[in-house]
Formats: sequence, C-alpha cells, structure tokens
Amino acid sequence: MTDYTTRVDGDVVQLCYTNPDTGAYCEVPVSPTKTDAERQKAVYEQVEDARAFRIYEENIEPEFTRNLRDAVYMNGEIKRIDYSCDRPEAMTEINRLVEAFPEYTVEQLTSEAQNVIGQYGAYRPPYNDNSISFYDFTTPSSETLAAYGCDVDTYGDDLLGWHGIKHDLTNLTKTAKFVFAQSHGTYLTNSPTSLPTNRSIFFARIHNADGTVEPWVDVYIISTINYMREWCEEHSLTFPLPDDVTDQPWCFSVVYNDDTGEMINVKAYIRHRYDD
Repeated sequence: MTDYTTRVDGDVVQLCYTNPDTGAYCEVPVSPTKTDAERQKAVYEQVEDARAFRIYEENIEPEFTRNLRDAVYMNGEIKRIDYSCDRPEAMTEINRLVEAFPEYTVEQLTSEAQNVIGQYGAYRPPYNDNSISFYDFTTPSSETLAAYGCDVDTYGDDLLGWHGIKHDLTNLTKTAKFVFAQSHGTYLTNSPTSLPTNRSIFFARIHNADGTVEPWVDVYIISTINYMREWCEEHSLTFPLPDDVTDQPWCFSVVYNDDTGEMINVKAYIRHRYDD
C-alpha cells in the first residue's frame, strides 16, 4: 500500500504520493466522492502502470538481447535458461546444436551476439523431447518462412523482427516459432478475451516443417508481478514464480490452445544483464 495525501484542485481531488520505485512525486486526480479504498486503488494502479511502462522502456529497445541470461519460470520452477550468443555459457548448447545438426557451424551461430540459445525438456505442449531453441533476432526470410509452410502474407506487416527455430534432439527435427502482432489483421481464433493489464502484447506460434501449425500459442505480456499474480488467481492459473523470487520479470507469457481457447500455463522471464 502506498501512502498518499490529498490536495483539492477545483472539482477534483489530487492524490499526492511518492513513487516507491523512483522516489518521484506523483499525483492522480479522482472524484471527491471516491472512497478511501477507491482512492488507494487509483494510486496502486498508477504505480503499477508506471512500473510496466519502465519495464517496456528498459527491455524493448535495439539490441536488448545482448550480454544476458534469461531464466524462464513456470509453476514455481526454472524450466529453461537462455543465454545470448556473446556469452561463454552459450557455447555448451551451441556445440551440442552443431553436433546434432551439422548444417550449422559455430561461427554461424556466434556471428550475431544478439541471438539467444537455450536447452529445454518436455515442460509444456507441444514439446515432447529434449530440445535446443535458437532465437535469431532478424525478421525471418522468405526462404525460412517457406520451409515451414508460410509466406510473407501469412502474418503480413504484423510479422515481428525475430524468430525461433526449435531443434528436437531425439527426432532431429526442426520447427519454427514465428512472432507477430495483431495490429493489421487477426491470425488467431480463440485468443483469451481477458488478458492482464499490460504495456504491450505480442504472440508466437509454432509451425512444423510439413506445413501444419500447432494449436498452442504464446501470448507475451509486459506487465507487473502484482497485476499478473492477481490475474492468475482470478483465472485459477498457477503463478509462475516461487514465493522467494521477487525480481520483476521483463515479460510474462500465457500459453493457450487456439482450437479450444483453454489457457494452461503462465511463464515468467527474469533477465540478468552482465556487466562485462
């Protein structure tokens, strides 16, 4: 709870408080008929909205994936750790990927420091085997799109400037995860109608090499721990972070089935940026 004082400003009451994150003096106008509980809620929401905006500004910027580690949480546990390809820790998975898929070279996979690599298991559908995910922070080429049954019109101007290739280490197969917005079109059938309060939303879906598309969709949301915890409780979903982790994730993901609309998991991405 953030303490506030009041200042009458004509026909409104200004709620005056100090932002707990930045120390900045802030005001929020409310009707004089608002109850104390309603006023506290107005202050709370402005604090959380400002926090979400800062998360967006700090993380969605050019080269925001250099020199980092992302810990991916779900159901209170770390399910995956990703490293940017400029980190020495990334070399273990880069070498494993080159060994399993010799069409790659180490030089190719490390040529762009902004790319990200990580190993994961069967922690959520449609993943069934140990796999390595390689995120290329360039817009997928027409050749890459075609390799997975897509073309430049599949997501049109909503196709975003990065994509993932998922490498199944058991079956030695590859799938693509294309990332998109829905600003110029609608590409989903049953997306959740009640999403958390957020600063930004984008989507990702897995395309197979045979041209089929998995029903499971990631809805990525830049929001705050408090907003997301409340939303998970409201929708009977497990909050992704354990109680002893209080770091603010740079984003969350809601996993749902676009055939049925069922939401099954929520993930949290906690980013550590290295100084060296």
